[in-house]
Amino acid sequence: MVNDGLGDSLSKVSSTYQIKCLFRKHPDNSSSSIRQWGSGTVKVDPLAYVQALEKYLLSRGYCRNDEDEDAESSEVSEEEDRIVSRQQPSPTRHRLTLTINNHPLPYNMTMYQAIKKYGTHTRLDDEAHPASHSAVWHNIHTIVYKAYEGTDRVRSSAVKMVDEEPPPSSLLEKLSLTSPMVLGKSDLHLSHFQVKRLDPERKSTLQLQRPGEAERLELLHATAFDRDRALQRIVDTHPELSAGSEGRTGVRLDKDKRCVDRDSVFPQGRGIMTELAASTSLLEVYYVGEVGTGLGPTLEFYTLLSRAFQESALGMWRENGSYTANGKTYVSAPNGFYPRAVSQVDSPELSRLCDDFTYLGRVLGKALIDNRILDIAFSEPFYRWLLGTHEKMGLAAIRDIDEVLHSSLKQIEIFALKKESVFKQEDISTERKEALIAQITDDSGATLEDLCLDFVLPGTDIELTAGGKNVALTISNVEEYLCAVVNFTLREGVRKQMEALRYGFSLVMPLSNLQLFYANEMSQLLCGTGESKWTEEELSTTLQPDHGYTASSSAVKHLIQVMTEFGPTEQRAFLKFVTGCPRLPVGGFKSLHPRLTVVKKSVDGPPDTYLPSVMTCVNYLKLPDYTCPQTLRSKLVVAISEGQNSFHLS
Repeated sequence: MVNDGLGDSLSKVSSTYQIKCLFRKHPDNSSSSIRQWGSGTVKVDPLAYVQALEKYLLSRGYCRNDEDEDAESSEVSEEEDRIVSRQQPSPTRHRLTLTINNHPLPYNMTMYQAIKKYGTHTRLDDEAHPASHSAVWHNIHTIVYKAYEGTDRVRSSAVKMVDEEPPPSSLLEKLSLTSPMVLGKSDLHLSHFQVKRLDPERKSTLQLQRPGEAERLELLHATAFDRDRALQRIVDTHPELSAGSEGRTGVRLDKDKRCVDRDSVFPQGRGIMTELAASTSLLEVYYVGEVGTGLGPTLEFYTLLSRAFQESALGMWRENGSYTANGKTYVSAPNGFYPRAVSQVDSPELSRLCDDFTYLGRVLGKALIDNRILDIAFSEPFYRWLLGTHEKMGLAAIRDIDEVLHSSLKQIEIFALKKESVFKQEDISTERKEALIAQITDDSGATLEDLCLDFVLPGTDIELTAGGKNVALTISNVEEYLCAVVNFTLREGVRKQMEALRYGFSLVMPLSNLQLFYANEMSQLLCGTGESKWTEEELSTTLQPDHGYTASSSAVKHLIQVMTEFGPTEQRAFLKFVTGCPRLPVGGFKSLHPRLTVVKKSVDGPPDTYLPSVMTCVNYLKLPDYTCPQTLRSKLVVAISEGQNSFHLS
């Protein structure tokens, strides 16, 4: 687990330590578009990227061209002389080159890294604690700027300058360059995250909330995403860090707010996910005609997208039944969703399916990086594709996607096993073996030929081999048939769809980041916890009374009593009402951020005549002081029913 020492140190670095810089125009740069620096020193966040300094200079008119006629050229005031942006470097048109001691600075390097590598400072005695280095923090570091001299000023993430170092791939790698400064005397080391591989039988019984898996989950949040998300995770899991210093934690997550029409969530979501795939901004959604914004509407957006992907009309999934709700038909997949096997020959249908799976991959990646929960249950073989372990799947994996097909194939497998048993007999002749094999039947006395099967994928018209419709299943080719059905169902019939999904996911974050987890853990990672009975002990320790209520208040006790009586459907409805999402994150209520809080609702009159209301952006339930649990339950059910699918002011 990330400990308090790490969080304290990160927060302290962000809010206390600043690097003092003085800009100077390069003496050999005679271009009239480059203005001479006319202000004093600038305080720079040590974790700000060099690109932020370039933007700082450009925004103040120190590099002008015809596009900048209206650029501001005012001098920097005392209140403005700070650079704190830590947004990840993005593909952009660079116009300035910044140097320290004649060393060009890579745009994706932090200022602390740049000063440590290229700056002039004396050798320090205490290498274990650079935070105390007077040379880094007290010296004024000169940054020389000049016109960008590259031939291609449009920078992409795939192109870098010859002298530019690749960006650190994770937060821990970044921290390794500043680790003594950031970690101080804390006990966090990479060895804390070393997880021993467990044997299959044992690891299948473990859940993410167990210590080993929890550490890997924290490692994912600390290393797989950008720095500010990692810091935000620390603040979320250590709320005490936000106290003091006027609540300043130094976390600045850029938000990208989008307005969505509830009737067009799926097509609008496709455009949003395409635009934001490579963005580090936090997606925030609000709806046409509704005033609510923030966490609740955003979580519901992912819930609505999850439901839309389950529509039968899309033809994405293997169906084990269907059901109708609100005039639409949805796929039923009791064991989790898995792609429908289709012909891999190029066609308009296959192209459309691949587009939809690329879209889904972007949604999975964005939900994971933004710490959002999806309301869709994928099968374990689906996650094995995502993790790249799909080639090892066999007949047993069919059970996870289609129990009926699995049962049928197991019956056919009996013939193959009996055939193998005959072949292993060494005391009989080949002719005798062939005779015995020809007589193999099942328990009812039927032969394989009696099944009247051919080499066509069950339930479809897809041939498993050339001319498969004319190739009958017999005892002589039973092994080939089983292998062909399993291979096409699990791999070849879904290959292009799942490769498209993996591609969409990789546009948001590298697939390699998922290698920390097993396939049977991925569902909790992306979709939160499954159904479980809420207990009084769990709710008493995680529900937070406030603003008029305490743990001993009768209303709080009544609420806990009612919640423990909820069934799965009522639990989903309650969670969606209070948080915007019908599922809890890994760890249940204790992992909700912000915490589920119940506050006293002030009313003018008898409380039993009023309904409860919520603030989904902060997981607040505003509850009147009802006289009994029965009244509380009835009013809560009414509020949940009437409060679905809209966000308005209460």
